[in-house]
Amino acid sequence: MQSVETASYERLEFLGDGRQFLIAFTRLLTPFTAILDLSVMHYLFNKFAKATCGQLSWARQRVVCNTTLAWLAVNKLNVQKLLLQNNAVLSFAIRSAVDLLESMTAEEIVSDGWKIDVPKPLSDVVEALFGAIFIDIGYDYEKTAAIICDAVREILELLSPDMPRDPSSRLMVFVGKMGCRKVKFR
Repeated sequence: MQSVETASYERLEFLGDGRQFLIAFTRLLTPFTAILDLSVMHYLFNKFAKATCGQLSWARQRVVCNTTLAWLAVNKLNVQKLLLQNNAVLSFAIRSAVDLLESMTAEEIVSDGWKIDVPKPLSDVVEALFGAIFIDIGYDYEKTAAIICDAVREILELLSPDMPRDPSSRLMVFVGKMGCRKVKFR
């Protein structure tokens, strides 16, 4: 077993949350997000040894969010060419999102992905694909994590612990520091 030194239990809590996802995943074979989440958390935990739990969580969020996974689906995996849907509204929304996502770079997704809303089926297919790989490899976490990290490498390489937060997150941190316990948006 590998020994880990850390200045704060919160870094280990960051990993602990992912392990709970993995336990649930292996028992129930769902949700597929668990293996992606754990792989990204493991990568970030090792890459940024001095980062706080909050910094690691913020960086993780940039990878596992709907927009980033949809970008990956379109620009790296071309899943939009394989999706079948019998809903005209969803079909139009996916086509529109594909056009937008194809025009965006990895840097734009990491910095500005929070600004766009894309249909969830694009990211769901990526999560399902990672889950299927995990099952197909015989639940081998190390091999699956290597495949996942390779698939999202372009995004992972852009992350840092000191990334700026989106305006909504900055606002929530600010009101929290000001002592507000309840925020209402209209």
